[in-house]
Parts: sequence; C-alpha cells; structure tokens
Amino acid sequence: MNQYGQLAKTYWRQHKPAAFAEIPDPEDFFSTLGETVASQVDQLTDHLAGPDRAGEGYLGKVGRLRMAKLQAEEAVLADLVYSSPPEETDQEDDEEPDPVWQLKQQWARRDRLEREQEERDRNAELDRDWRERTGQQQP
Repeated sequence: MNQYGQLAKTYWRQHKPAAFAEIPDPEDFFSTLGETVASQVDQLTDHLAGPDRAGEGYLGKVGRLRMAKLQAEEAVLADLVYSSPPEETDQEDDEEPDPVWQLKQQWARRDRLEREQEERDRNAELDRDWRERTGQQQP
C-alpha cells in the first residue's frame, strides 16, 4: 500500500469508522484507492507543471514541479479521500463540529481562492504581453 492508501486508511479509520467497518477487505480497498490517487496526482502534476520554460534555471524548475505536485495532491486527495465530511457521532446538537475538519475545509477553500486569483493574475499578464507584442489597445 502506498502513502496515499495509508493516508486514506488512517482518515477513514478515524473519521468514518462505520464506513470503514463495512469494507470487506480494507487492505485491497485502500491499496487500490492509493494507486488511483497516485495515478491521478501524476497526471494532474504533469498538466499543472506544463512544459519547461525558456530561461528557467534548475531551482526555478524544481520549485515549479514541486508546487505542481503539491497542488495536484491537494486537489486529488480532496476529491477522492476527503470528499465527504466525517461521520456524525453521538454529539449533542450544541457541540461544535470537529475543529480539525473545519480547519482543513478553511485551508482548502483559502488555497482554492488563492489559486483562482493567481490564475486570473497570470491570464491578465499574458493578455498584457500579447497586447504589447501585437500593438493592440486594451478594450
């Protein structure tokens, strides 16, 4: 079982005990899930990293590839492992939800918003560059 399978298994055992108990063969299930996550992370990493950039140095490339992998892991794990909230326990209605889960949700939301802003900034910069090269005025 790879690191993603182990991570999912630990998460399910701690936060989804009823669902975990219903899995007939947890080792096989989480091994398969881990391989699926790894495959999707690899595909998304390649997509996010894109081609090598002209004039990019070694450290720049390492940073770009590492960031692409971290973003891919975040997206795929959120989709395949953390996609549903932890199971409800016998908490009283007035008890607060799991603070760790809330924090993870806040981080994921913040990271998504930051990535969206970075994408808008990158697109605006590309648009400015294109307009400068073609001599076109902004609308």
